[in-house]
Amino acid sequence: MQSKLIDHPACMTQVRHIYEEMVQDRFESLVAQGLAGPSSASEYRAALAECLAGQKMATISDADLAEGFVFVIPGNSQDKLSIEVPIFSHHGCSDAFAVFRLRSDESARVPVYLYDILVP
Repeated sequence: MQSKLIDHPACMTQVRHIYEEMVQDRFESLVAQGLAGPSSASEYRAALAECLAGQKMATISDADLAEGFVFVIPGNSQDKLSIEVPIFSHHGCSDAFAVFRLRSDESARVPVYLYDILVP
């Protein structure tokens, strides 16, 4: 089942925070706080550099963030939702997506985290 991020306002706020940290190149902080994993900060940074061809990541508009795709992960005990948000550079939207996950245990200290960067 697929929905939009606008249908999950609590997740949208957390995704916005993580996305903005990505724009500021704070991957070490994201990993240290449990807001990104299982990859390392350098792996996320390398994937981002590859998908943006060396351009700087840019902020995403509220409208574009709201249109992010949300998928239910069936049978996964650790995570229950996968959230895909387009990655923007200063030249516009790229073909890449930041993939976030919502943990099954929503009472977890960090329920939403950066999982992957999908490079086409």
